[in-house]
Amino acid sequence: MLELQQDSQELLAQIKALKRQIGDQQNNDDDKNISMLRSALKMDHQDGHLDLPAYRRLLNRVFADIETGHENTRLLTWRRLSSEPVMHQWLHHAGSSVVILAGRNWEAVNNVTLSWLSYGSILAVEHCRQASDVVTAYYFCQTSPVAVGHRRVTVQDVGASLLYQIARQVPKALRAGVEDVRQAAGGALWKSDDDMEALNAIGGALLRLLSFIGTETVVFILDRLNQCQADNTAGGAWRADLKDLMTWILSIVAEAGCVLKVLIVLRPNSSEGFLSQRQRIKQLESGSYFEKLDWHQNDGT
Repeated sequence: MLELQQDSQELLAQIKALKRQIGDQQNNDDDKNISMLRSALKMDHQDGHLDLPAYRRLLNRVFADIETGHENTRLLTWRRLSSEPVMHQWLHHAGSSVVILAGRNWEAVNNVTLSWLSYGSILAVEHCRQASDVVTAYYFCQTSPVAVGHRRVTVQDVGASLLYQIARQVPKALRAGVEDVRQAAGGALWKSDDDMEALNAIGGALLRLLSFIGTETVVFILDRLNQCQADNTAGGAWRADLKDLMTWILSIVAEAGCVLKVLIVLRPNSSEGFLSQRQRIKQLESGSYFEKLDWHQNDGT
């Protein structure tokens, strides 16, 4: 009887050791895959577009000292953001959904192309990161006071960053989808001058990773998406068509095999015509699309 008990203990010890060995090997493989993806997706120049403290400092330099003449309307707080009816609906919507925020800066800062609503993007990232069952991926498209043509990010930059962030947070998606992402990033369609071809290639890779999410909610926060360009070749850059970008995002949300919630911040002039009237009506009627396009910095609400 004693020998049997000792054998059982030895067997359990061996099983535990084998599990540790498998876990260590899996972690090692994950690290290698992440490193490979970082290289394939050209992430080395992307870090500045994910730097929350740096982006907040930039916004503070532009907006924090502006005197609006109205108390508590200069900056956006999480309480103010989350209590806004449209944002509240989006936050508490059970399924996949999209919310668009756009609005004018206080007149004293209308000489810059940054938006005061970008504080909302930062606050939303910080809020979503606190939830254990939420996978948060975000991108700040404009990280300088004025957008300069040759420095604009491309749709490929945004897509690559979203893919990389998901892969880092969801090991199952990384292991199952790493080869698909690598092949997509190296393919001709990804590099295509036709922005819809590029978006379709990025979308296919995103949907592949999202199919392995399971019960978690995925949140995309895309700040100043209107500042993307469609091509990064010298002399060949042009502003990405916002209608194409919005149509693409809506299709990803509709096809994702998980709950996918998207927050997009735009400037007021860019929010005009970002969807056809027919598309907009259809989305508003769906109950999973929300928008506030006239949120002035001076509003007390």
